[in-house]
Amino acid sequence: LKGHTNWVNCIAFSPDGAYLVSGDGGGVIRIWNSATGQTICDPWRGHDHGVRSVAFSPNGHYVASGGVDRTVRVWDASTGQPIREPFRGHTKRVITVAFSPDGEFIISYSSDGTIRFWDGL
Repeated sequence: LKGHTNWVNCIAFSPDGAYLVSGDGGGVIRIWNSATGQTICDPWRGHDHGVRSVAFSPNGHYVASGGVDRTVRVWDASTGQPIREPFRGHTKRVITVAFSPDGEFIISYSSDGTIRFWDGL
């Protein structure tokens, strides 16, 4: 898979395995067809600094991302468009993000030592 111009910091499969999402040190997120290795839309931009974690929602329709800019963002997986304002509250970089199994919550962990629960979809 080629397309990032910065180091890739994180990567995750969609629940059905058809897609990959990756985030890089420049704050760019890309989504790929896992069978062909081709990107499926333009790069997603929104984080001011590096993306540290990405995760698909259980239904595969959304992607959550966490970054050095201390935000958690939620994207439409098919278009790359943000679907809400960024979640803010961590005082240091977001290290990891995950969806709860039912998609009700997005959970993030930060280097500030906190775990936060955000309203999911």
